[in-house]
Amino acid sequence: MRKIKFLPILLTILLIISMLPVSAFAAADNTLGGTVKITGDAVTGSTLKADLSKVTPSGIKESDLDFKWMKKTEKDNKDKEKDTEKAKEEEPLGKESSLKLTKEMVGLSVVLVISPKEDSAIQGSALTSEAVKIQEKTDDGENVEDLNKDPAPSEPSASEEPVATETPGPVPEEPEPAGPLMEVALPTILTETLPGGIQGTNYVAQLEAQSEEAVTWSMKEGNVLPEGLVIDQGGMIGGKITAEPGQYSFTVTAANTGGSVERTLSITVEAPAVYSMTASPAALDFGSASEGYKTVDPQKITLTNTGNQSMSFKEMTSVNYQVQGKEGGLGAGEQLTLTVSPKSGLSKGTYQESLTFLTEEGAQASVSVSFTVTEKEEKIYEIVASPAVYDFGQKETGYDSLPDAAEITVTNTGNQTVTLEQPVAKDFQITQPTALVLAPGEEARFSIQPKKELQIGLYEENIDISTDSVAGAVVTAKFQVTGAKLLSVIQPSAITGLTNGIEKTVNAFGLPGTVEIKTNAGGKKAVVDWDVASCAYDPSSVDAQNFTVQGKITLPDQVENPDGISLTAQIQVSVKAYVPRVPDTSELKINNLSSNSTYKTNTSISFSATGAGNNSSPRKGDVRYIPYAWKLGNSSYTEFADSNYSASLKTANAGTYTLSVSYRRDVYNGSEWKADGTLAYKEMNLKFIKDTVSITPAAKNTTQKKAVATGDETNIMGWIVLGAVGLAVVIGAGTWIIYRRKDNRQ
Repeated sequence: MRKIKFLPILLTILLIISMLPVSAFAAADNTLGGTVKITGDAVTGSTLKADLSKVTPSGIKESDLDFKWMKKTEKDNKDKEKDTEKAKEEEPLGKESSLKLTKEMVGLSVVLVISPKEDSAIQGSALTSEAVKIQEKTDDGENVEDLNKDPAPSEPSASEEPVATETPGPVPEEPEPAGPLMEVALPTILTETLPGGIQGTNYVAQLEAQSEEAVTWSMKEGNVLPEGLVIDQGGMIGGKITAEPGQYSFTVTAANTGGSVERTLSITVEAPAVYSMTASPAALDFGSASEGYKTVDPQKITLTNTGNQSMSFKEMTSVNYQVQGKEGGLGAGEQLTLTVSPKSGLSKGTYQESLTFLTEEGAQASVSVSFTVTEKEEKIYEIVASPAVYDFGQKETGYDSLPDAAEITVTNTGNQTVTLEQPVAKDFQITQPTALVLAPGEEARFSIQPKKELQIGLYEENIDISTDSVAGAVVTAKFQVTGAKLLSVIQPSAITGLTNGIEKTVNAFGLPGTVEIKTNAGGKKAVVDWDVASCAYDPSSVDAQNFTVQGKITLPDQVENPDGISLTAQIQVSVKAYVPRVPDTSELKINNLSSNSTYKTNTSISFSATGAGNNSSPRKGDVRYIPYAWKLGNSSYTEFADSNYSASLKTANAGTYTLSVSYRRDVYNGSEWKADGTLAYKEMNLKFIKDTVSITPAAKNTTQKKAVATGDETNIMGWIVLGAVGLAVVIGAGTWIIYRRKDNRQ
């Protein structure tokens, strides 16, 4: 029987045990890798979906991932990493595993970016799909891009391999970026005003906007149209207006994929045209008079426009009555007083009539009138005034002495006694008659004279001389007041303390539109036309300035200048010296960093600096601060390399470091900014802690293979030593067996 050799068998078993940690105890690979694809038709109305079949680790769930559908521009097409960075900075088109395609997306190139959720066991950086261009769906379907087909085979690139990335500790959550993602210009609303409407009628108005793509219209939240009107998404405002008359203001919104803009508009609703009027009183009774009567006392009628529109009267005729005062038109709500009286010379009889007042617009009102003429009586009531017309001539305004009074004689030419009433006038003073009761043939006298302090104008007045009977007479008095005489011009007060650099205009200087003048009729105002262009003011000068502005005076109507007084107005104006704008150094800023935050060592941190005092229209002496250079800790200052004044910093050692930024002080010399050689400083203390995790990312564009990151942090050094010992034992045992066999052969 052959002797069994146990030592080699034992050593082989130990070798197998030493290899167990490498396979049996290795943790599963939880690093995000592989390739993410997009499935579905890239046409409007379809839905794109995420294909995770080639994403590792296998069996990954959608709940472990964040999805972001991003717009991709032509300048980004060469760099997938830019899509990942844009996913952090811009608002995505969607955040689900699928994306519904709309008309607004036509022409866009879309990529899908997936990344592990913060609370997921999955690690690694984000993955980005190939770009897909969205097309308009057509009936023949020729433009449909089938994303479900596998692409043509190609050599795998190194960028498709899983890339191990550094997993930093907790950092403050990035704020959700604001603003539109899509690079589409905002629409421009062209409509500035809307037409008015009439209550109870149909209304249509189209809002207009300029836009690169379709615009959706809506009302701003909390705003409403006049009752009865609606707005559709195409910007059409229409409906039947039921709102009460008035002006209605509201704000509309025009939106495209680039964002939205607003405009406040208004619609004026007017009441429907109403033409109506009333007459008051509804009836007039003129009593009776005997045949041969001269006149009958007139009575008044008031016509009221009860509608909401102006009206024009038609000519009204009557056989037996005369109407006076019916001229022109009548505005809404206005009243017109007319006088009505029977015509003279009517024969015996009763005259009943309905006077109907008509307008061109169809409104009408009627008044019933009645008058009776009886048989002629022998009684005659009649008076005569002489002179019947008297002209007092003219006086200059501000007259001191009155014209001589005119004496009027009233004679009773009838056969009945009459009693005079005291005559009255508006612009003339009348004395008491020498007698009030006049028998037939008797006379009475009174005087008429213009009143004092009448203004410039022509005064002509019919003065009624009435009696207790139908008898009466009229005296017409005339008087004219001529224009005032210019005595002097009062120059306006000086204007001081104006701001340096104001415009060279009347409004900017605050010049008065009128000046005071003195006349023999008192003080008045005269218009001035200022010659600002010829004054010595220089808006570009920063020095204090004093100058005179002259103007031409235009006298008001009825003011004369017989003495040739100068009609030149002058006013002194002073402008203060310019005070340069000097910003406070407290306005200097260091952006994107905070002394309250903690930063990792060996990590690049970006920041930027902002100066102060920069303005688009500087004047001589203005000061600004421009970011110049920076340093961290005891390092040397480094000048900012770009116009955005941004830079990156990092340090290998933990601790608190002072970030110092210097700002160059510039002074504007009237034509350009010049540095004056001084610097201002802004400092910030930053705390850095040691980064305990250091995972070297796989190199890009190389086929180098890396060991799989297991995610298991168990210390396997002991197992490695044990494996090495076992291997040494096997090698030693093998050597010993070989030599034994040689010895046995010998």
